[in-house]
Amino acid sequence: YEVLWVMTNGIGPIPFYEPAREPEGDSRLFTLRYDMDVIAYNDIWVSGWDFEHPFIKHFNGETWTQYNHRFSRAIRKDHDGFVWVFTQGGVAKFTDITEAWTNYTDLPVSGLNSIYIDSNNIKWFYGTGGLLRYDDEEWIYYNTHNSQIPSNHILSFIEDRNFEGWWIATGKGLVFFDGAEFTQHDVDLSGLLDNIIRDAVVDHDGVVWLATARGLCLYDGYS
Repeated sequence: YEVLWVMTNGIGPIPFYEPAREPEGDSRLFTLRYDMDVIAYNDIWVSGWDFEHPFIKHFNGETWTQYNHRFSRAIRKDHDGFVWVFTQGGVAKFTDITEAWTNYTDLPVSGLNSIYIDSNNIKWFYGTGGLLRYDDEEWIYYNTHNSQIPSNHILSFIEDRNFEGWWIATGKGLVFFDGAEFTQHDVDLSGLLDNIIRDAVVDHDGVVWLATARGLCLYDGYS
């Protein structure tokens, strides 16, 4: 059956079932949540705050297991089973098999608050400080000084439907990155409703749907 998980600010993630049925085990948290990554019904990761301590919690379909760690506004599980979070000193990955943390500090950027893991298991970290890429071997940092990104304030990041690159929603328009070049689309160049792109989603036909400051619009690669 399909389950839709909804984040709340009072009783935690709530599962909605189809068909309607009661959850098995304790499916609730009673603290503040900041991000959730649903891999499957029995593999859900949540980062949050219990008013005293930051935490990471995992739901196996029946019970929650808590792992205390530094505060993180984002959490994602990669294709190799590692869970990625932010720390005050950088980025960290965690495996619940050995409960071992690997910390990556002294990164060339701050202000990151979101994580995206693409089809090739490349990790992308972004926020108000630009874009950081990690392929398990090399860290690459993109910003307005060393690349063609029009703004360091990145609001959304998503892979192209044809796996030919990535769409980057910024405060100064939409950008397509093919791994080498950044191509900008904005009000003047592409007729977007607004240059402030708050979110971007790619549908099954490859059309990019954009939530802008002035409303919803779509971009099909041409207009």
